[in-house]
Amino acid sequence: FFPEDPSLAMAAAASGEAVGCSDTQANDVLLRISELASCLFVVFLARECARRVYIGQQPTPPTTLPVLLRFPAWEGPAVLTMFFPLCDVLSRTIAFGCTNWTLLSCILLALPILCILGWTLHVSRLIQTQAVTYLE
Repeated sequence: FFPEDPSLAMAAAASGEAVGCSDTQANDVLLRISELASCLFVVFLARECARRVYIGQQPTPPTTLPVLLRFPAWEGPAVLTMFFPLCDVLSRTIAFGCTNWTLLSCILLALPILCILGWTLHVSRLIQTQAVTYLE
């Protein structure tokens, strides 16, 4: 459903010609998003199972978990790895020129970037207020 040359769709939209917007155009986007969400869910389940096995093997319940079994240890790299194929399909959707899917794609593309910036600012504030300290 994507044209071979995205510039054709952009030229048609700029000249006022109707660019067909249908639900079938969302198939690639929705399929990719569902694949990425499924992969992230499987990574979460694998880490959670490993955490439960680790806790179950301890004679007394541990007060802290190893770093590799804490929440973002596996999900963070998975999200960063999945961001690149998501950018690919969203940029192709933006280039198609359908207003509804372009808006949705821009939001989905900006959301992870804004989250990373927000987390960076939050950690920066924690470091400035010395709420976080480094142990050597």
